[in-house]
Amino acid sequence: MALKPDGILQSGAGFSTEALKDCLPVTGRGLRRSASTARLVSHIRQLCVLGVDSYALMPVLIEHVKRLVGADCGTFWWAGDNHRAADAYFDAESLKVAATLSCHANEFDRNTREAHGADFAAAMQRGRGWANTVRHEAMLLRSREYELFWRSGHWRHGLELTAVQNGRGWGSVVMLRPEGARPFDARTEAALAPLSAFMAHAVHSPASARRFAAEATESGVVVSDRAGRILWQSALGARLLQQAIPQVMPFAATAKELPDCLRSLIARLQHAGAAETCAPPMVHRHTRWGEFDLRAYPLLDHGPDLRSASRFAIHVERREPMVLQAARGAYRLGLSVRQSHICAHLAEGASYADVAQKIGVRPSSVIDQMRKMYTRLDVHDRAGLLQALSAAALREPAGKD
Repeated sequence: MALKPDGILQSGAGFSTEALKDCLPVTGRGLRRSASTARLVSHIRQLCVLGVDSYALMPVLIEHVKRLVGADCGTFWWAGDNHRAADAYFDAESLKVAATLSCHANEFDRNTREAHGADFAAAMQRGRGWANTVRHEAMLLRSREYELFWRSGHWRHGLELTAVQNGRGWGSVVMLRPEGARPFDARTEAALAPLSAFMAHAVHSPASARRFAAEATESGVVVSDRAGRILWQSALGARLLQQAIPQVMPFAATAKELPDCLRSLIARLQHAGAAETCAPPMVHRHTRWGEFDLRAYPLLDHGPDLRSASRFAIHVERREPMVLQAARGAYRLGLSVRQSHICAHLAEGASYADVAQKIGVRPSSVIDQMRKMYTRLDVHDRAGLLQALSAAALREPAGKD
């Protein structure tokens, strides 16, 4: 059986929109002024003020920041009320070696202090992290963190941004480049710095209930045996599994067995016996990271009888909030910032009058912008517009966002 496969911004405490005027956009490994990268900065700012839960937002945000500074790997660490590391997001590249770092906060703090001169909690208290490894390279190279994480992943240069609001840090963005790459320079560091308050706003602001997209945004695979022992998992499958069942699997990259709710899927397949047709059993999960569907498929070695299967594939799909998908789609389609804001509110189910009130214009202005988008995208109604936005958001770009 086969597997299925800028313009208007809300104001907030700690924002410094004037500082962004001096932001130097990034292209490749260096910096130069460019309309396209300035637009990317504006898009990142917009994502941060959408009101989407920071957990659901972070996979998209990290990919955009990676592109902005020319990094190959990105992570984000959330700070709890006690300033210590409370949770983390690893992209597919960093997750490959992230299992070598302990997920215990004290261990993480100790490694960070040895590698960068200040532990995570102290950095969050003072609202300033280590910024750039080029300044303390000798200390980093002697540290246990470098041996456990950086060397095993072939990472060599790091750039850190503390998300600061009201004088303290609420999280830490870490961008990495591999061995043989150029270090992050001061101009790249300066380009990233103005986003600190926006990132903190995204983390700290309360999130409202959202409608979730109909189409899956990400998917991955985990393979296990009959007993539920994990035999293999893709990097994305490991991350999605941890996000879908965080309370059961605190760090999926190190997990050796499936949680009970997924073992039950395998049991249901086995009970199907010799049935010729069988819909894959599914578990649905709704967490801070998004909505997830986990389906079990038998990997048949000898004939079609389900009882002959000795291995099983768990296919994990994640769907993101519709407002986030609409904003990404508007960016990829080249819509203006005002049009992007309109699309984000429409994705929440707002009427034209509601949209006009939210962005501070007349309803006739919203209708005029809608007509322009209909003409540009060759659609005829709101449903067609949202469908076009979703299709653009899910399309893999030639140069990854």
